[in-house]
Amino acid sequence: MIFISRSPKETKEIAKKILKKFQGFNVFSLEGELGGGKTTFVKGIADFLGVKEPIKSPTFVIMRKYRMPIKSRQQIADDKWQIIDKGKKSQEKNTSCNFRYLYHFDCYRIKDSKEILELGWQELVKNSKNLIFVEWGDKIKNILPKNTLHLKFEFLKENERKIIIK
Repeated sequence: MIFISRSPKETKEIAKKILKKFQGFNVFSLEGELGGGKTTFVKGIADFLGVKEPIKSPTFVIMRKYRMPIKSRQQIADDKWQIIDKGKKSQEKNTSCNFRYLYHFDCYRIKDSKEILELGWQELVKNSKNLIFVEWGDKIKNILPKNTLHLKFEFLKENERKIIIK
């Protein structure tokens, strides 16, 4: 599956679509070059789920944790979201209400996956209440769960990106 984004706003919309389509996943590996749109993608997810804190790249701190608002955890399953699918409007429920925390990792500076294990990685990925996004996930592929969804981000032009679900 391939998506083309021509703006940060489109990247955020694609993020929402992917989260809806792949609801069985709670770990997402975001792979690709600098400037590919990985952090913008996570911002789109956070916006969709109602996270109020500003999403910042965790490049220097390695990991950031965001608590889902009460609405995301308890009421969002009752909300209806408008989506556009090939020009047709349809109603779709957002069933992401089971997540309590969004974790955003950036492994750009990681030399050894043991550095991530020291942050409690095994416990985080085992907990289905955690929604986890790992930028540069290919650097820790040996510790990613088998059921990780891998997305590759490619820089095409100044305002154009390709997002490939592997």
